[in-house]
Amino acid sequence: MEAEATQRPPSGSSAATAYPRWVLLSPYADREAEGSYSTADTNTLVTGRTSTGEPIGVSLVVAAPPASSRVCFHLPPEVVANYATVVAAHGDSLLIHVVFKTNGWWRDRTHEYFVYNAGAAAADPPRPPSLSLLPPCFLTEQELGRFGRRSDGRERRELSSTATGLLRRGEEDLVVVELRMVAASDDDDWPVQRVAELLLFRSGEWCVKRPPFSHDDGDDTLLSSWRAGTVATVGNGGLICWADLSCGLMLSNVFDDIPFLQYVPLPAAAMEPHPGPGSTRNVSVTAGGTVKFVNVFPRCCCGGAGATNCRRSQHAYTINTWTLRMDDMVWVMTWTAWSTPPSSGPSTHTRASHGFNRGTPS
Repeated sequence: MEAEATQRPPSGSSAATAYPRWVLLSPYADREAEGSYSTADTNTLVTGRTSTGEPIGVSLVVAAPPASSRVCFHLPPEVVANYATVVAAHGDSLLIHVVFKTNGWWRDRTHEYFVYNAGAAAADPPRPPSLSLLPPCFLTEQELGRFGRRSDGRERRELSSTATGLLRRGEEDLVVVELRMVAASDDDDWPVQRVAELLLFRSGEWCVKRPPFSHDDGDDTLLSSWRAGTVATVGNGGLICWADLSCGLMLSNVFDDIPFLQYVPLPAAAMEPHPGPGSTRNVSVTAGGTVKFVNVFPRCCCGGAGATNCRRSQHAYTINTWTLRMDDMVWVMTWTAWSTPPSSGPSTHTRASHGFNRGTPS
């Protein structure tokens, strides 16, 4: 996960003269006992309170890419926390999920979400880091019954790590959003017809929106089969992008009073050959707000696409990159390359002899 690291250490600090402009964050946070800040970078350290009033601290261990940076959270030894993860990032802000164990029963867990902002020590005046606890969002009675949960009290909702995004605009505007596909009605009809639903935290409270949905491929089962695999923020205007890497993207401006959900299929050329063994793909967004789709799949040394048993083609791949043109939501291929397997000797995943040729970056 990428995040911007905008803060700088003060002059005279024993730390590096400057933090990297951006970092790669491990999704899993490390824990230290509260009061033991031996590894904490004091420029990134901030403290707050959990929903039960216990002290909690968050700090960053920053490393220049390609090394991985990580989040550390600090709690008193008597507070039992199962784990903490980084759910989403935007700019210099992180959405952190901490799971607390409340009783001996494995289900008795409390989900709490914090928004961490790294601040800016070099700003004039300096802006210190901050930590905010989001108010809880509870499962509905219908959800409790459908999931077979006990309804003797309110149960906090756990947000999906692959479908939840964070967007910060300026100092005040903050949105946390989860895209869900839910049953259109409470009827037991089969197959279940699903509709899109946005669970939003904005203006200081949680709300649910069922956005109007637009798509042009004529597939009425799209929402029922949709599975978000990754989510990214597109620029700073409010646009969030969810990707199902088997079919396409969903985009919505979450600052709109009535958010609108637009479907954009993946490039037709990327669907052949069908993703198989040895292939990988991903959707990401650049710092400038450009949506990119990268598709990597094996090829034969003779040029044919798809996995092969040919020994000479063991590490031969084709890499294609598309850019989404935002004005008309059309994919444009911007780069293609072939990886060339080693010409002789044993072939292993650790060899550094894979050269790229026929690359045509635009």
